Amino acid sequence: MKLPIARMLGAAIGAIGLALAGCGGGGTVTVTPAGAVQDNFFVTWEIDSLAFGPIDCATAGAATVDLDAVNADTGSRFVFTFPCDAFQGQAGPIDVGNFDVLLNLTDASGGVIDQVNVGTENITQSGTIDLGHVIFRLQ
Repeated sequence: MKLPIARMLGAAIGAIGLALAGCGGGGTVTVTPAGAVQDNFFVTWEIDSLAFGPIDCATAGAATVDLDAVNADTGSRFVFTFPCDAFQGQAGPIDVGNFDVLLNLTDASGGVIDQVNVGTENITQSGTIDLGHVIFRLQ
């Protein structure tokens, strides 16, 4: 009985060694999801007060952050709403094209407290487009 267990253990150690050997050498590893890849935007944010520095959403009177993206090629508009205190959001799915992207810091009634124009983002392939870190600046 000990011989088959030793062989299985040796095979397992060999397989692990081969897997680890493939990870060395400083190459780039790309992980792709098994399902269909969809286009979307990812963004993080913070709120800064000119008088107090960084502040939280409650202090700013903010409830949500809206990502408003208009496809300039087709005219399609996509609006995604995230809780302000999440300080990040991932929108999706969207179509391919050139997008004009705005981020709106909004109060509980939907009124815009501050707006940041992210600019034009070109989506030509499937995947997540990182819009970066946005700072809402309040008076």
